[in-house]
Amino acid sequence: MSRRSKSGSRGSGRWTDRRHTEPIVSASNTPTGPQPVFTARRAVSYAISVDTLGKLRWSSGDLDGDHLVCVLSERAPADYLTILREKGISYLLAGESSVNLAETVDQLGEHFGIRTLLLEGGGHINAAFLQVDLVDEVCLLVVPGVDGRRDIPTIFDGVNPARDTAVPPSSNRWSSVPTILSGSATQWFDPKQKGLERSTDAKAQS
Repeated sequence: MSRRSKSGSRGSGRWTDRRHTEPIVSASNTPTGPQPVFTARRAVSYAISVDTLGKLRWSSGDLDGDHLVCVLSERAPADYLTILREKGISYLLAGESSVNLAETVDQLGEHFGIRTLLLEGGGHINAAFLQVDLVDEVCLLVVPGVDGRRDIPTIFDGVNPARDTAVPPSSNRWSSVPTILSGSATQWFDPKQKGLERSTDAKAQS
């Protein structure tokens, strides 16, 4: 899934869902409140992580060659921001109690020059972006197989249960012919968000 920001400068980012097993426990647990964007450095490519409450533990500001940007809410502890700065990790705060995705995308474009975002999932963050009309393009890799397990997350999981209609097939446009690679089919299409509820307060929970 991709999303193009409004910024005029060029850059790219990937929205990572990587988790670390040992969370950081704040000494004071004092909410930081509104804070300016902290840009540790500029880069060609970025890895963006949503951490609503400021608990993820990172070793440095580099993630597989991409500069790390943490997206937080104003509920994140003040001392957590100090830790990020000491490790050279950029961050931005978007939303009082949860992360506002629309605001996040705009800030990534304005402060980091990010023009295109690649969503790496999982299904909840994919659904959050889709729900608020922030997905421009979907690349679907179809691999032959049968999975009969229960409660397996979908590609777009956790969409607002109040909405009981799916994105209609007529609103999705295939943008390229499927390509067969090693027994799998790669398909690109552009979801047109007809029938989706558009919210001005785009939220995602980590």
